[in-house]
Amino acid sequence: MKASRSKYKRTALAGILFLPAILLLLLPSVEPGETPYWLLTIGRFHPVILHFPIVLIILALILELLHRRKLVKADYIITIVLWLAALSTIVAIASGFLLYSSGDYTGRLLQQHFWIGVITGACILVTVAFYFFSRTNPRLYPVYFGALLIANGAVAYTSHLGGSLTHGEEYLTEYIPLIVSKTVVEAKPESEMLLYEDMIYPVFETKCLSCHNESRAKGEFAMNSFQNMLLRLEKLQSLTCAK
Repeated sequence: MKASRSKYKRTALAGILFLPAILLLLLPSVEPGETPYWLLTIGRFHPVILHFPIVLIILALILELLHRRKLVKADYIITIVLWLAALSTIVAIASGFLLYSSGDYTGRLLQQHFWIGVITGACILVTVAFYFFSRTNPRLYPVYFGALLIANGAVAYTSHLGGSLTHGEEYLTEYIPLIVSKTVVEAKPESEMLLYEDMIYPVFETKCLSCHNESRAKGEFAMNSFQNMLLRLEKLQSLTCAK
């Protein structure tokens, strides 16, 4: 009788996890409106909160691999880790949506990170659900383990997009051409330098473009071309005149 109740409880918990997974997939269709400042403040904690589900889902995979090889007996620990991963995933995506609602970030890269982040969150919740299903029906274990592998892959890619959004798309590869290339680019003589291309733009490229480009236009201000900057300045000027 007790075993039957435990089996029913696990199945119910697994089924419940599908509901937030479905809701997460509907999140990108929600248009962010006016968000209170206290919620925007919570959104600013997204870069901190997101590390919890990342670490936990990776830890779950490591423990599962060790458990499969019978190096450790980690059933109870895996259960706790996966539960924490599911809960922290929901909090991380909620805070991410609040940060998205702030309008601080715009561009193609943001949309990619947002969509894939939501899908990754749904993958994690489905993985945890199949974990509980597999506890009552061992034939579903391969489905759970496959979902766990997919969730880890999705987490890795989503993390890469988040890093690119924060530091710039070329953050990881910035110095690779300098390592591979054996040619030394000689600096132009000062008399041949152009004001914008050779003096001003390199400063923008080093200090500004990681946040202000077409993929990630923070404050809707892209500085990757002179034309984009002029368009933005003209828009700001028109708004100022209207006031």
